[in-house]
Formats: sequence, structure tokens, C-alpha cells
Amino acid sequence: MIKRRMTRNCAPSIAFLALTLVLLLCNGALCADQLEASRAVSQPVGVRQPRHDWNVQLNTIYLAPGNLSSMDADSSISDTRLRLTRNFRWDTATTLTIGGGYGIKHIDAPSSAKLPQDLHALSLETGLNYRINPRSFINLKIFPGLYSDFNEVGNNDIRMPLLALGGYSFENGVQVVGGFLYRVGYHSAPFLPILGLSYQPVPEWRIDLVMPRPGVTYIPSQQLRLFVAGDFTGDEYQIHDATVEADALKYRDLRIMGGFDYLPKPGITCSAAVGYAFDRSFEFYDSARNSLRINDVPFVKLSLDIGW
Repeated sequence: MIKRRMTRNCAPSIAFLALTLVLLLCNGALCADQLEASRAVSQPVGVRQPRHDWNVQLNTIYLAPGNLSSMDADSSISDTRLRLTRNFRWDTATTLTIGGGYGIKHIDAPSSAKLPQDLHALSLETGLNYRINPRSFINLKIFPGLYSDFNEVGNNDIRMPLLALGGYSFENGVQVVGGFLYRVGYHSAPFLPILGLSYQPVPEWRIDLVMPRPGVTYIPSQQLRLFVAGDFTGDEYQIHDATVEADALKYRDLRIMGGFDYLPKPGITCSAAVGYAFDRSFEFYDSARNSLRINDVPFVKLSLDIGW
């Protein structure tokens, strides 16, 4: 009893130190360079098969206006994404997934900034989840799609992230995951290694040191989860608008946030978070333009996940 009480009391301190360490280590190009496909890594590392046949996810984020460097102008960004997947259980160990998604990133900036207004991501998803044994799994996913301003559509708009993961769960509450993300068609960091772990010392606390979303979660009940997390992301688009003076553009930032997940019924998760985005910039490819920095700003994020 004494030993368990000491573990519970130490859990918040361990969680805080772990998250601080991850944020310091990830303040670099590798973590900032992750894309939407790599968000699959941020899911719990457990070896369970998907719990629902159908799943739909909707999330939106709004970043407040921030000053653009070297010019007297501000820019705000909103990003909304919808994803639908269907899981087919081949047998007790194997699940096949097919689906797709659409996202739109809206950039509100003056014409003098020479930035696109709307950027689109239209993608398919296919994957395989195989449970080797009760403690280990393999997950393979492919996300072919079109990522551009959609002023025109061509072969250069195609991007295809390939995700390969493997994981193992130990009896002491530690779960490890490793693999890689290979991004066909991207200008920046086409190959990204993945290595991380999740640790749940007691049922109420979980520490995730998995990129691109490290975090600490407190679980007071089956209906509520409170979290503090990082989000190290970036996404790249082909540009056909000549006024941007670039063939491709990437928006990148680092985010830290706090929020909650509310589960009113089995299969439904409502999430809300507020946070701060920093180290923000637009990167231009096949262009003479330098990176365009943006001031740090607060943001709000809302999500809905429904499975049936």
C-alpha cells in the first residue's frame, strides 16, 4: 500500500519532467517537419485492434493573427480536416482499413504578403494492422493524395506518405513503438525515423513520448481525460498561383496545449484545447524567396471523433 501511494504521488512530477524533456529535445527541424500521416503515431501505442467498423473525425483549429516578419501586416490561419475510415476485420489478428479525408487551410493575409488564400488536401487511406501476439503489433499505412492550392491539378500535386510501425507492450506499463515515415513527393525530409514510448505507471496517469504528439494525460474517470501536449507539425502544398513566386510551400510551427477529452457515450469523443504556437514560418521551395517568419500566437482547437 505504501509503495503504491508513493507511485501515485510521484506520477505528476514524472509527467511534468518527461514532457519538459521532450519539448526541449524536439525544438528542431525533425519534429517540426511531421505531416498529417504521422499523426497516426500519436494514437495510444497499445496492440488492440480498432474498436469500431466505421470512424469519422472532424477537427478544426484557429490561430490568432500574428505579425509577418519584415512587413507591417498580420496573418491568421484556420485549418479544418475531415476523415472517414472503414475497418474490415479479416480475422482476430488482422484488420484492413480504407478511407479518405479532406482538409482546407485558410490563410488570411494581405496581398502584399504573396501567400495563397486556400490550401487543400484530398487524400485516400489504406492500411493493415496485424497483431503478432497479445503484446506486439505491426501497422502499415499509405496516404496518397493531392496537396495544392487547386488553382490547377497536376502530377506535382501528388504526395504519398508511407507509414510503417511496430510496437511492443511490457507488463510494467511501458509500451514502445518504432518505425519510419517515408514521404514520396515532398521537398523536405522525405525519410523520418520514428521511435517513442508510452508509460502508464498507474491507471490515472499516462505519459506519451511519441512524436509528433508527446503529452501527459490525467484520467479521473471513464468519461473524462485531461491532457497537456505538444504538437510538432508541418504540411506541404504544391502552388500554382504565380503571385506566390514559389512552386511549393510548407507551413510549420511548434505547439503546446492543454485541454480535455469528453466521452459522453461509447464511441464518441469530444475534445477541446487551447495553446500557444511558436517558431512559426512559411518555407518556399523552387523559389528565390526566403522563409517568412510569423509571430507567436495563441490558438484554439476543437475535435469530434465518432465510431460505430
